[in-house]
Amino acid sequence: MVSAPVPEREDERLAELFRYNILDTPPETDFTEIVELAAYICQVPISHISLIERQRSWHKARVGLADAETPRQLTFCSHTIHGRQPLIVTDATKDVRFSNNPYVTGDPRIRFYVGFPLVTANGHSIGTLCVVDTIPRQLNKQQLKALDMLAVQVMKLLEERIRSQQFQQSALMERQRNNRLQQLIDTQRRIMAILGHDTRGPLFYINWMVQTMMKGNPDPAEVKSNYEVISNQLDSTLIMIEDLLEWSRVNILNAAGDEELFAIKDMVDELFDSLQNMAAEKSIRLLNEVPETLIGRRHERIIRFVLRNVLVNAVKFTQKGVIQVSTVASRQWLRMIVNDTGIGMSEMQVQNILSGAGSSTNGTANEKGAGLGMLLIHEFLQQINGKLEIDSAQGKGTTISITVPAV
Repeated sequence: MVSAPVPEREDERLAELFRYNILDTPPETDFTEIVELAAYICQVPISHISLIERQRSWHKARVGLADAETPRQLTFCSHTIHGRQPLIVTDATKDVRFSNNPYVTGDPRIRFYVGFPLVTANGHSIGTLCVVDTIPRQLNKQQLKALDMLAVQVMKLLEERIRSQQFQQSALMERQRNNRLQQLIDTQRRIMAILGHDTRGPLFYINWMVQTMMKGNPDPAEVKSNYEVISNQLDSTLIMIEDLLEWSRVNILNAAGDEELFAIKDMVDELFDSLQNMAAEKSIRLLNEVPETLIGRRHERIIRFVLRNVLVNAVKFTQKGVIQVSTVASRQWLRMIVNDTGIGMSEMQVQNILSGAGSSTNGTANEKGAGLGMLLIHEFLQQINGKLEIDSAQGKGTTISITVPAV
């Protein structure tokens, strides 16, 4: 047996083959009908469309063959792809290239073979359309012409298949863009509803309180109490505005596709620094247990936004306790875990948050909130296929896990 040499431009040939994205796909009627027609025209028991990969010949369609693929070095087709002309073997037992081939000496005992190369527009033979018989024989001119035409038709089907896949991919991308646009519109509507209710209300209340104090002569204790209320109202409003601005920045910059490296521990330190005064007022210890060597690979802005909101809520619902950030990571994903010893949540509150319905309750120091942060957390995690998990019980604290893709 003489094995076929590797074509000179083998890497280019394989690139052409892989471009069709057809290897190991299920049977398709159009291709099956071609091999059935080829077998009928030539009156042979075996016909197949073979695509020659690096180590194997894979049959996209076949008649009379049980196996879906054969080793490349044993196939007649590996010789056929060296030219643009058909390979004709009238009696394999008398051909030095094939006389001791296992498929000649054993089942299916090939004697007759005709293979037409499947040639791309760039001149690469990626496979064959062939007919096979178990007895020596020949084909007439009309049969050879018909096989030539069928081989051309196979290439047309392959090209049409690519165009169809491209069209489907374009349609899918368009649907995804439309879905994303609709999601943004829905989120914007909810944001506007929250802003309309939870920003205007506190600001009107602050304005009324300031005017009232200016008109009257309140005692110092009342002034102090009013200032505390004003401070809480302003804090919640400023956090809400910052969330909204950051949500806008991330979407405008398309940070979901950002792949710049960043140190997770440094990010947590920066967030803790911004929350240090709030935490100190409530006697909360902030613990950063993230390894210094842990590097984030993607979605820095989104991770920062999500983590900041989770930490703000942890501070809001904790008094004289501990908030700890730790991580678990693999090559595929990054999980950040925020534990607090706060007041915890009921099962209904947890389900409302996980469902995206959102809810807002006053914190341990009567801090106000609008639920906007959790709404935007869901929005961002949905963008990057992230996941939010919550384990909480009233009076026993809360553990929130944020899992995001790392690659």
